Amino acid sequence: MSYDPASTSDAPPPYIPPTPPPSYISLERTEDIVAQAAVRSELATVLCAVGNDVPRPFGPIDTLEFIPSSDNAHRLARRLLMLFDAARTSTQTFQAFYEPEFRRGIERWPACANALDTHGNRNLPASLSTQFEAFRAPAEYGKYLRTARNAASSLASMAILTGIALAILHDADSESTSPLDIFKRANLPYGTPGASWGMTGLEVSKAIVTTALSYGTMPPHHMIDEYLKRYENTMHVLMASLTDFDAGLARVLADASRPSLGHRMTNVGSAFGRHLSTVFTLINYLVAPVRLTMFTVEQTAPEEQIADRDTLKSVTGLLRVVSSVSDTLRALLSELGTRCRHAHFGYRMHRLAAQAALVEHVLERIAVSPGHATRVEHMLEQLTTLCTISDDGVLERAAQSRAMRRVIADLLEAPATSETRHFAPSALKSFGVEIGVAHETEQSQMPHASPAGHPSRYRLQTRTPEDRWGRAPDGSLRLMSWLRIAYRVSLTLQAFSARIVDRMTRRWKSHTPA
Repeated sequence: MSYDPASTSDAPPPYIPPTPPPSYISLERTEDIVAQAAVRSELATVLCAVGNDVPRPFGPIDTLEFIPSSDNAHRLARRLLMLFDAARTSTQTFQAFYEPEFRRGIERWPACANALDTHGNRNLPASLSTQFEAFRAPAEYGKYLRTARNAASSLASMAILTGIALAILHDADSESTSPLDIFKRANLPYGTPGASWGMTGLEVSKAIVTTALSYGTMPPHHMIDEYLKRYENTMHVLMASLTDFDAGLARVLADASRPSLGHRMTNVGSAFGRHLSTVFTLINYLVAPVRLTMFTVEQTAPEEQIADRDTLKSVTGLLRVVSSVSDTLRALLSELGTRCRHAHFGYRMHRLAAQAALVEHVLERIAVSPGHATRVEHMLEQLTTLCTISDDGVLERAAQSRAMRRVIADLLEAPATSETRHFAPSALKSFGVEIGVAHETEQSQMPHASPAGHPSRYRLQTRTPEDRWGRAPDGSLRLMSWLRIAYRVSLTLQAFSARIVDRMTRRWKSHTPA
């Protein structure tokens, strides 16, 4: 939110020239920032030097005596924990189409949803590190389960392609009347319908196994991704609000927000692998039923009902090759995307921990001045309210627009009168934000009222939410909703088959010696 530091009645402390800044300290090293006091001290020196380059109403930061044990620092640290605990709670509140997957992830790994310690003596970096450690088990489970699926899929597809290639090479010297004739052997690679039906059975078995192993990765990885995305958006709007409070922090906080090369590379690799593997998955969904239908007709239809049986055999064999090649590429790209996404989780956690350490250090230094601490504490209260009633799109836009932060701050401060309700929609609509009504399940998870007294059943959103079947809150269905319904049916079948795999893995672990 936006505040005017000049409004305080506190007299600025005397100016003390800053010490020369040390060399640049990488903010990507979470262990150094969180664990080593020397690095924190050097970071404070850098913060002082950079902050003194920009004039501020309340004086240079380096003149503020560092008192981490003050009551103000304790209150700000607690408010900071409450802000991110609200982010944790609202992560589940604002789940839409993938709510069943998120819920299944929480049910399987309940430690990931534990509340942050807002009443103890732990700080934000330590609390986040505890939750990030809880993310390790579901992340590893999802990665290895996806590896098993991709290995089974690629091995079966390569075995089929090898058998077809050997059969084609065996008949390489035979005369062909058309380029399609070479794929006849892919339809009947060993010359007998029984062998070809056996290969079809292998393909069906591969589809069943890969389907059963596919769904298990989605709940844990989706759950972790949603938590991290919510924390990142909360951190971005918090750092932007601190910049509003003191422009001298802009350069320091910008360094903490800059992603590393590994962060960017794993993000690109994850998107590349997952999106391309989805394309090949769609190809398999389209090719498989067509090929199975053509093969069944070719094997069972009387001779007089098929005008050109040889062409039908060749096209059926060609589709078998296309399906196996597509499935092999899909498995390889899926493995690439999964490995990159798993590594990307680690980079995101490291950056969040580094940003949390920096923000907490900034608040400790601000806490020395009672006037500044009071205004920042009020800002954290407003951000907690905003995080409770806003989806990720609103937080992203609020972090990018100072004008939007001012409008939201004014709305949270204003009493819930008829004039406010009339002004709020038009004021927020200019930023692409609308006021919606939460579902009953969401209302039960929200606080009864915000600190400003606004009803919690209202929510700020950038797009209309949808339920697990793709329906809008009013129950209406759009064109994309029908595609969502088909996808949800597919996910439901995958979830049913995944239960068998989950029970098998749990039983295997229970019989495995420690």
